[in-house]
Amino acid sequence: MTTLTYSKRVLTTSLLILIVGFQAGAQRRCEECARHGMLVEFLNPHNQDYEQRLKEWNACMKEQLGDREFREEDSLNPELTDAIDKCKTLDPPEKWYCYPTMMSVYMGERFTNPCFHFLSPIFYAPETDKPPEYIFKGSYEANLKGGRIIEYEEDYKKPVIAKMELRLYYNGNTPELIQEWSSENTINDPRPLFNKLKTPKSLNPIFEEFEKKPVSIDVEVPEQEEICEQGKGIIILSGFKDVGGRPSREFNRIVVSIYRGKILNGADSDYGPDYKVFNVGEGEVRVEYQPPEDKDDGYEWLRVYNSCDILPKDKHPLSATAPDELIVDQHFPIFCGFYKGTITVSKRWDYTKDHGKSSTRYTGSQTVSFTGIFKPIPQMEGMEGQPITIFGPDKVTGTWSHKEDRYCSGDCDCTGLVDQEFGSGDFPRESIKGLILITNLFPTDNKVVADQLGQFGLENWYDIATPTENVPTETRSRHYVKDVGCVWDNSTSTDNLIGADARFKVKDINHLHGDVSWSSSKEATGVRITDMTEAIYEQIPFDPEKDGTDYHYIVRWDLKAL
Repeated sequence: MTTLTYSKRVLTTSLLILIVGFQAGAQRRCEECARHGMLVEFLNPHNQDYEQRLKEWNACMKEQLGDREFREEDSLNPELTDAIDKCKTLDPPEKWYCYPTMMSVYMGERFTNPCFHFLSPIFYAPETDKPPEYIFKGSYEANLKGGRIIEYEEDYKKPVIAKMELRLYYNGNTPELIQEWSSENTINDPRPLFNKLKTPKSLNPIFEEFEKKPVSIDVEVPEQEEICEQGKGIIILSGFKDVGGRPSREFNRIVVSIYRGKILNGADSDYGPDYKVFNVGEGEVRVEYQPPEDKDDGYEWLRVYNSCDILPKDKHPLSATAPDELIVDQHFPIFCGFYKGTITVSKRWDYTKDHGKSSTRYTGSQTVSFTGIFKPIPQMEGMEGQPITIFGPDKVTGTWSHKEDRYCSGDCDCTGLVDQEFGSGDFPRESIKGLILITNLFPTDNKVVADQLGQFGLENWYDIATPTENVPTETRSRHYVKDVGCVWDNSTSTDNLIGADARFKVKDINHLHGDVSWSSSKEATGVRITDMTEAIYEQIPFDPEKDGTDYHYIVRWDLKAL
C-alpha cells in the first residue's frame, strides 16, 4: 500500500472535489436541458391479435363464471373446466407476447436519469403535455422457424427462435432514425432479449452527437452606412458549431435580443418584445435590424442564446422557446453623422494665342469627380459636441479625364490640328486622402448665443477641399518631314488635374449642395469659391476672378447626411 504525504493527500482531495464539482455542474446543466422519450410503437408480428383475443376470452370466461375467483387448487373444478372448454376457441393459440406497457417499464428502468425522462403513454396527455423530443419503436417475435444455429458446446446446439428490435427516432414532423439495436435468443422470453439489446445506460451522448447544439456563432453586423442610409440593416449569423466544432443541426433554435433597436423578423417570444426566435435552418440566419431613432450613444448591443427546444414548430411553438446559454454578447457601432455624395470639378477652355504670322487655338476640357462616403476623421473622437467637425474620405472613388486639341493657322509647318493630349483613369487612391470636408456649427439654435455671434459676423459654414494631382497622359504631335509632309508622332506626357476649395454658408446641415460656374481670362489648377464675401471674411467670390471667357469653371457638390 502506498502512503500519501500530507501534500499529496491534499492534492488528491482537491482533484476529487474538482471532478465531483465538474460532474455536478454538468449534471445541473443537462437537467436544465433534460430530454424526454416515449415508446410509441411496439409490435408482435407473430401474435398481432393477442390482446384482442385475450380480451374476448376473458369476456367469455366472465360470462360463464361471473365474478367468482378460482385458485390453483380449483383447476379440476367442473364449472371451471366446462367454462374453459366453452371459451377455448377464443383462447389465443400463441402465448408468447411482449406487452408494449411492459416494454415501456423495461426502458424506463434502464434509460431514465436526471437528464432523460422516459414518459409513460398511460399518463401522457397529448392535448396538454409537450411532446417528447425522441420516440422509440420496436418489435418482438417468438417461435421463429429456420433460425441460425448457436453452438454452445460441441454437442449442445440450439436454433434462434426469438428476436427483438428497438429503434430511436428524433420526433420531427417525419421521424428521423438515429440508432437501432437488435438481439436474438434461443429462448422466447422477452426480458433476456431486452437485456441482450446492449443499449447504453445513458442515451445523452447519443442526443448530444445528434443535435449538435450551437455554442459558437460567426456574427456579421451591417455597415454603418447601410444602417444610416437605408434605416435598417441585416445582421448575419452563421457558422453555427457545437462543442466539438461540428455544424449544428437545422432544428436547433436561437433566441436573439437587441438592446436599443428592433428586430423586424423572426418569431415573437413569450419572454418579451426584445426577443425574437429563429431556427438554425441551413446554417445562416438573417436578422433584420432597425436602429433606434436616437443614435447618440453610437452603439448597439446584440445577444444570442441557444435553446434546449429542438422540436418542429408544429409540435412546439417558436414563441415558447426558452433561452438557454448566452453564446453571443457583442456591441457594434450605429453612429451615423457622416455624409454621402459626389463632388465634381471641371474646366473647359477655348482661346487663341497670336504669334504674328501664325496663331494657335487651344480647346479642351478636364473633369475630376469623387463619389462616396465622408466620415469624421479618427482625431475627432472624443470631440463630439465641438463646433468644428472634420470629415475625411472613407469609401470614396475618384475618376478623371483630360483632353486638349491645338490648331495652327497662318504661317505654320503644318496647319489645322497639330497636337492632341488626352488621358483618363482612376484618381490615385493615396491622393484621395487629400479630400476634406469641414463643418463649423455654432449653437445658433439658442437665440441669445446667435445674437452674440451675429455681432461678430459669425455664422455656420462648411469647407470642401479637393486635391490636385499630376497624372500621365498621351500626346500626338504633327510635324513636317521633308519629302513626306506632315506626319504624326506619339509620346507620353503629364498634366495637372484641377482642384477646388469651397466655403459656403450652411443652409441645411443635412444637405450640403451647390452648383457654381463662372468664366475667367486666367487658367488655374486650383480654384476657390465662396458665398461668404462680407468684409469680416475678406474673401472674393471667385478665384480666378470672373473677368473673361477663355476658361469656364464648374464646381458641383451634393452631400447628404446619413
